[in-house]
Amino acid sequence: MGSLPPALLARLQKRGIVKSANEEIIAESYDSDAKEKKANEANSSGAPGCPNKYNPYHLCSDYCYDHWREGTPENRLSESYLRKRRRMLAKFPLPEPWVEVYDAGIARHYYWNQDTDEVCWVSPRHPIAVIGEAAPRVAKDLKERMEGATITETHEKRGDQSKPLKSALSKKKRRNSDDSDGNRGEDSDDDPSKLEEMSDRDKLKRARRKGIDPMDPAAYGDVAVGKWSSGLHAHDKTGADVTAGGPLFQQRPYPAPGAVLRQQKKKGSMGISGTVQLLASRVSDGHNALSNRLRSVDPLWLLLGTVGGTVVYLKVIHLYRRSEEPLLKRLTAYAFSRFRRLPMVKAKIDKELAGAKKEILEAIHKDDSDRVFISELPNEGLSSDSVLELASKYDMYGKFAIDEGRVSGAVYTDRSPEHIDLLTKVYSKYAYSNPLHPDVFPGARKMEAETIRMVLNLYNAPPESSGSLTTGGTESIIMACLAYRNRALQLGIENPVIVCATTAHAAFDKAAFLCGMRVRHVEVDKNNRINLRLLKKAIDSDVCMLVASAPNFPSGSVDPVPEVAELGNKCGIPVHVDACLGGFLIPFMADCGFDIPVFDFRNPGVTSISCDTHKYGCTPKGSSIVMYRSKELLHYQYFSVPEWTGGIYATPTICGSRAGANSAVAWATLLSFGANEYRKRCEAIISHARKIANGIEKIGGLQLHGSPDVSVVAFKSSSFNIYAVSDKMNKRGWNLNTLQNPNAIHICLTYNHASQKVVDAFLKDLSEVAAEVAASTDRGNKSSTAALYGMAAQIPDKSLVDEMTMLLRLRANQSFMLLKRYFSPKLEKAPEPKFSQSAAFQGRKRGAGVGKSAYKLDYYSSDEFGTKKLISIFGSLAIFVLYFGYLREPSDLDEIWSIPPHVLTANLERKMLRDQIKEAEAKGQDTTLLKAQLDYVDVKEAALRIQFEAKEKNKGSL
Repeated sequence: MGSLPPALLARLQKRGIVKSANEEIIAESYDSDAKEKKANEANSSGAPGCPNKYNPYHLCSDYCYDHWREGTPENRLSESYLRKRRRMLAKFPLPEPWVEVYDAGIARHYYWNQDTDEVCWVSPRHPIAVIGEAAPRVAKDLKERMEGATITETHEKRGDQSKPLKSALSKKKRRNSDDSDGNRGEDSDDDPSKLEEMSDRDKLKRARRKGIDPMDPAAYGDVAVGKWSSGLHAHDKTGADVTAGGPLFQQRPYPAPGAVLRQQKKKGSMGISGTVQLLASRVSDGHNALSNRLRSVDPLWLLLGTVGGTVVYLKVIHLYRRSEEPLLKRLTAYAFSRFRRLPMVKAKIDKELAGAKKEILEAIHKDDSDRVFISELPNEGLSSDSVLELASKYDMYGKFAIDEGRVSGAVYTDRSPEHIDLLTKVYSKYAYSNPLHPDVFPGARKMEAETIRMVLNLYNAPPESSGSLTTGGTESIIMACLAYRNRALQLGIENPVIVCATTAHAAFDKAAFLCGMRVRHVEVDKNNRINLRLLKKAIDSDVCMLVASAPNFPSGSVDPVPEVAELGNKCGIPVHVDACLGGFLIPFMADCGFDIPVFDFRNPGVTSISCDTHKYGCTPKGSSIVMYRSKELLHYQYFSVPEWTGGIYATPTICGSRAGANSAVAWATLLSFGANEYRKRCEAIISHARKIANGIEKIGGLQLHGSPDVSVVAFKSSSFNIYAVSDKMNKRGWNLNTLQNPNAIHICLTYNHASQKVVDAFLKDLSEVAAEVAASTDRGNKSSTAALYGMAAQIPDKSLVDEMTMLLRLRANQSFMLLKRYFSPKLEKAPEPKFSQSAAFQGRKRGAGVGKSAYKLDYYSSDEFGTKKLISIFGSLAIFVLYFGYLREPSDLDEIWSIPPHVLTANLERKMLRDQIKEAEAKGQDTTLLKAQLDYVDVKEAALRIQFEAKEKNKGSL
């Protein structure tokens, strides 16, 4: 025979048709030797792992040998694939009885239901999961349907003259036999001559019906049409191994991965232009559908609905975004604020508030026995001795021994006579200086600048750093928030948000209230440090600053400043470190051998720090420093009015005029103490704080609250009410700070506590008090502080608590006006400042960001209510006139409205009289009077018509 092309010769040899290159081909007998062909297949070469190795129409190429080899083992999978697989299974775990199966042939996993024999490429719980039957079952069903259709068609065509056909079941059995491949085995009971073969006409007809290539094996064989299993051996497809670990073609989901990937690639090949066209088509369809729906809507209602919907939407968004409190909590507070307006509830609340007022007044002035207050200027000034005598008398009102370490915080130094003498002399020189006028008081300006620079260097600030001296930590925090608010507004952030821990100082809430910002509080971990995971989740496009405390006030824990700074630096968000409390302790802790994270400007993400010099810096009250990494950030806190008629007005802080004496005494204190003195005090304070913390852990019923990282030691109890401990310690002369959420108390150690004597006395009293409370029958729940905080915790509307605290401050600051009403009848009574019950004391708090006062005077509230009411009335009238006068389509109602009023009145009277006449006639009564009244209606109508026509005539002449 002639030479064949090498590729064709190789394929013929592969199929067993040609055994050697010189063999003569006899078409009639090329597939008669089934056993020899089977042996040839078993010895055939090919890539061992190739899934199409035994496909007679596939010849393994170099790709198969390089890619498949023995199949891809599971330990050679790519890391990206394994990572995605782990992530998917962690998010969508497999239910029972699904199992994961690895297919080495395609180097990926699939998932198999052992009960139903269903398969899926991803976890069945995944949203994109498509669960289907295994490929062998699908292939069998397709073949059986095609075989049945072919047999039926052939039988109908040939009729009774056709030879008997074998059933589909017998054909299936023959194909599944060991010696099946389109050939007959030698031991077969069937005679090949008796088998019915498809004619050429049938083959072409089947090819046309199925829409396939006539050269495709499916056109002249029994294999499935166009499926991935075409050409595979029947024995391999339906063999005994049907477990998940079987060959690729036994359990692999249908269709093949390659087909899926090719289809996805085909869909994704539209490109940008195709995607744009598709989107444009979808938008056009939506526009047409919406236009058809709105075609029947009245234009006015459409206009009003759009405007009204927009107004409602903006109002809802404003109400929702004005506070970061949970929506359920705000709704509960709103419902309670409305409930307390009920007369019965309001009377009860007013009664309780009146009692609380009296208790507060008594508690504030319990040391003032005479209760007489100076409310007017004396005509003649008092002598110096008289003033000093009165001042000394007032100074004796306090009962706590501050210098003996009995007070938590408040006074942070030992008040040595030498230092007070120094401060007195310095203060006397700068008592009337004002840094607002640096040209008049250059010395005060220089002192302030040197104080700021000393503290900046203490916090490792870069050379380009700068800062301001304020009146306290709250103002420093407000200034930092104001700077970041202004920066956010410049960047286009309309609703700036502060993100801080729930343990951050309340000054951040105050700053948000004053600066029109919102505060987003993040929960803390078990050590009362900010939760970094929740902090990341709280960041969005409105966040203008992150806050870390070093330490926080409630428990004294130091937030992870390096991690917060790194997060802020990564997100481009400024980070403020609140070091007001520990400002002059944490810079020296490392020198004293105490562990503390890097908290200052050594962290690239830290952009500002607030530090109080009047706490552990030991300066008199009224000085604090706010520091910035750069002068640009500092400038954001400045305020200036360049066009004021009084000249250019500019201030770096809230205050305009400031006490230069505060700057002077702060500067003098820093210079007189020096770094070594601060190190000495730092070591003494923190070491004794650790001793107290260790002692509290040994007291039964008490547990530490948070981590005592610096000078604050907080503790709580799960056995009894901790507030009762605070009350009893107060009676023993200890002034401690009460905390809430959770209930706890703390002691803030100062230099007055830095002695073993104070530590021992405190632990002794605390141990005895804890034992007393634990042994009491009520477990301390009836103490005054416990009752106060317990009531506050149960009130959903915190405006009541706000009212009481407002009342406390108001009464304390204006006691000469208020107390004489109760305790000084000989003094003339004066009216109390009256606040709006609806705005201030009835729960209508304005959230942070409104920019108005939380408490409004009555006349303002009334004016606001009246204005809104008038606007609503006139707006409704305008819409009414616009609609019914100009825009509404004419209707039958217009005819009624066009009837003159006298005619309409007469018609109504006639109808009423006629009904009465009918009723009287039905009863047999006399109707003469009623008929006379009916005639009188006609006369009255004529008279009214004349008057109406005269009025209309006068209108026309005008």
